[in-house]
Amino acid sequence: MKQKSRIASKLFAVLVVLTLISCCFLGTTFARYTSTGSGTSTVTVAAWDVEFSQPESAPVSLGMISPAETVYDSGTHQTTPRSNMGSKILVATITNKSAVEADVTIDIGDIILTGYDGAWGTGYQSSGIPDGAPSSAQALGLFSVTYYYDADDYDAAVDAATDVLSDNALITLGVGNETPVVLNIYAQVTWTSADTSLGANSDYLDTWVGQNITGLSSTLTFTAVQGSEQPTA
Repeated sequence: MKQKSRIASKLFAVLVVLTLISCCFLGTTFARYTSTGSGTSTVTVAAWDVEFSQPESAPVSLGMISPAETVYDSGTHQTTPRSNMGSKILVATITNKSAVEADVTIDIGDIILTGYDGAWGTGYQSSGIPDGAPSSAQALGLFSVTYYYDADDYDAAVDAATDVLSDNALITLGVGNETPVVLNIYAQVTWTSADTSLGANSDYLDTWVGQNITGLSSTLTFTAVQGSEQPTA
């Protein structure tokens, strides 16, 4: 009798253990391995950095200019007027430091004469001795400013800058965020006597300008717009 009682006690203990184990299984849902975490993704905005600079305080001096010293010759200068060129000077540098290309448009302003605040005349004639002041158009017509750059090497030195920069020219500066892309612009002023229109009287016009005009100026204006995208194809 005692033996049966011991067996029953053991069976009861086992049953209790099995019941507890069963409850543990029923109370928990088995699942696959699961891991959680977090991360951050960033996008860098392509830099836009285009600079315009001049080699010295504005306005940049192009030096001194005078008419040619050659004596007027009707047989030669009526078809080939006398002229004198000044030095070619660095007047502006445009630098692209952007992560995209920059399409640069350059506007060349009109020439402005300085130093004379009197009344302009109606214009000198090709015969007779001129009296009074010439017209402003005649005085302005003596001067031209030519701007140069090197289309193959934008940051070239003055001797290599032989390509003429036209008004409203569009020049694309490549991506420059790692190595800045530099465009150098040079200017050269020329005094061309009015030989073809005034003949010998062109000397009177040259003399009047030398006595009354102290200088001239012209303005460069540039506009830069984005010329490519990031990322590149």
